[in-house]
Amino acid sequence: MQRKTWRTNVAVSLVAILLVVGMIVGTAIGQQAPCATPDIPKPFRWPDGKRAAVSLSFDDARVSQIDAGLAVLNRQHVKVTFFVQAENIRKRLDGWKKAVAEGHEIGNHSNTHPCTANYSFSRLNALENYTLEMMAAQLDGANAEIETLLGVKPRTFAYPCGQKFVGRGLDTRSYVPLVADRFLVGRGYLDESANDPEVCDLAQAMGTPFD
Repeated sequence: MQRKTWRTNVAVSLVAILLVVGMIVGTAIGQQAPCATPDIPKPFRWPDGKRAAVSLSFDDARVSQIDAGLAVLNRQHVKVTFFVQAENIRKRLDGWKKAVAEGHEIGNHSNTHPCTANYSFSRLNALENYTLEMMAAQLDGANAEIETLLGVKPRTFAYPCGQKFVGRGLDTRSYVPLVADRFLVGRGYLDESANDPEVCDLAQAMGTPFD
């Protein structure tokens, strides 16, 4: 009789343990982080029956863009965006003023073109050594200089080298929010896709190089 009672108590205890474990597992499953609910994009319709659009841009304000490129663009009635640096604007200031007068857009490409230290030309101006505050000063300083030189305030930005970070390791930060706060568009570089107007983030729009 005692043996039977002992077995019964063991069985009851095991059932109780299984119930408790089941409750704990069930609670843990119920507390798992929910999956992100995707935004349902609003349908985008190209105007006038168009199926796509191409935006042409040139970086760095190189003298060849004024000396050779501008005449070709104007002859073909093509308007483009020039992402410029103030230092290079000064080398052909009258030419850049002409570009503005002829309807080309002027965008911000930072003051000193900081990129990763892995590029030897940027070793002393490396993004790994930047903070968000330093990058904000780059963006605002470039806008101020461009406005002083050309009389226009840039509304678009091109990431130097297509890189969107400052700092290194655990201190790495994205500076996309700084761009989103100041510009309508932040254009990337060396990307592998077109921008889908229904879902793209214009603060880090994709850009594809070509020759």
